[in-house]
Amino acid sequence: MNHIPPLARAKRRENQQFRFKAIKAKHPNKMPDPHVTRGKLIDFLLSEFLEPTFIQPTFLYNYPRDISPLAKSIPGDDVTVERFEGYMAGFELCNAFTELNDPLDQEQRFVDMGRDYTDDEEEKNPLDEDYLRAMRYGMPPNGGFGMGVDRLAMLLLDKHSIREVLLFPALEERRIIYWARPARSPFLLYARNSPCLI
Repeated sequence: MNHIPPLARAKRRENQQFRFKAIKAKHPNKMPDPHVTRGKLIDFLLSEFLEPTFIQPTFLYNYPRDISPLAKSIPGDDVTVERFEGYMAGFELCNAFTELNDPLDQEQRFVDMGRDYTDDEEEKNPLDEDYLRAMRYGMPPNGGFGMGVDRLAMLLLDKHSIREVLLFPALEERRIIYWARPARSPFLLYARNSPCLI
C-alpha cells in the first residue's frame, strides 16, 4: 500500500531525474543506472564521491528506507530509517541500525524490494516467510551494530585492500603451499618460502 500522494510521487521522480542529469553533466564516466531507486542513487553518490573524502571519523545517519529493508522507520517519516554508518580513512568502518519488528511493515518492504530490484542484484532480499512468522510471534525492540575486525585491521595497519589483512591464507590468490615434515619436527607449512608451525 503506497500512502504517498500521486503529486508527491511525481515530484520525487522529477527531482531524481534532475539529480541524475546533474551527475551526468559533471561526471560522464561515473554514471548510475538511470532507473535506480532514490536510495540506490544516494548510495551511489555516497560511495563514488563522498566516501573517499571521509578521512576523519564521520558518522552518516538517517538512511533511505529502500536500501535498508530491515531497519525501523523514523517516526513520522516513511522514507528514512534509523541507521548510521561510521567512516574513517576513506572507507566504511561500521554499520548499525534499529531493527524493524513490525511484521506487516516488513512484509511490505520485501514486496517493494521485489518490485524495485532486478533478480541479479545482491541487495534484493527474497520474501522470507519464516522470518515474518517468527516476527508475528513477537519480536522485542532490538538493534544491531557491526564492525568487521578486517576493516579495523586495515585502518590500524594502513592497508588499502582487505586482502592484505585477511587471516586465512587459503583465500589469497596464487599462494603456493607446501607441506613438509622433516625428521623430529612438527608439521611445517611453507608458503612463499616462509615456514610456519602448525
